[in-house]
Amino acid sequence: LVALIGGPSVGKTVFLLASTRELISGKVKITRNGNNSTIQAKLAVPSQERDLKTKLHAMDTGFPPDKTSVRHKNAYLLRLNRKGKESLLYYYDAAGEAFSKIVQAGKLQHLKHLDGILLMVDPLSLPNLRHRQDARDKNIDGSDTSFIRIVASLMKGIEDFRDRKDRRCNIPLAVVITKADIPAVRSEMGDVKAKMPTGEMCQVELVNWGAGGEVRRLQ
Repeated sequence: LVALIGGPSVGKTVFLLASTRELISGKVKITRNGNNSTIQAKLAVPSQERDLKTKLHAMDTGFPPDKTSVRHKNAYLLRLNRKGKESLLYYYDAAGEAFSKIVQAGKLQHLKHLDGILLMVDPLSLPNLRHRQDARDKNIDGSDTSFIRIVASLMKGIEDFRDRKDRRCNIPLAVVITKADIPAVRSEMGDVKAKMPTGEMCQVELVNWGAGGEVRRLQ
């Protein structure tokens, strides 16, 4: 069970659509104990396959997916095969507003059941970047829930279920920086399609953009 966490307009839908395309491409490999294996994946429901193709085509032609509503969620069921072993992957795209309400209520009890966390960061929600001239684009929506607030609520939820407050949390965490194609981010991190930045580079930029305290708390 892995949670994809982020506020409204952070880019969760685009991330999930792109990840699904990568999975069904047959190019995803897993390395365990030095051995590589490829994952074969396909959508288990024909209607979902048609829906995915429509949304990916729109993205490829410059039209971002519609904003996810609280009532209507995108959901997909994939059939995975690795070394002859089959499994099912189900995921749904919840609206960021739903998570924001959970944050406001301070109710993150589901964290204790997680095997991993993907924490999405919208650079436009960080104080040292959002006011820059090259970060302003009327066609790009920035998340109205700050990364600082998301991290504070996440850490509070983790601390509430830990047995000992002095122990580090053992849930694996990946931090994903979204909207890497806007000029303000490209000028700092380069073209991520040409060269993927290292984790250390991402941490440095998050600090430079005003999230140094949050980076330290997550570490």
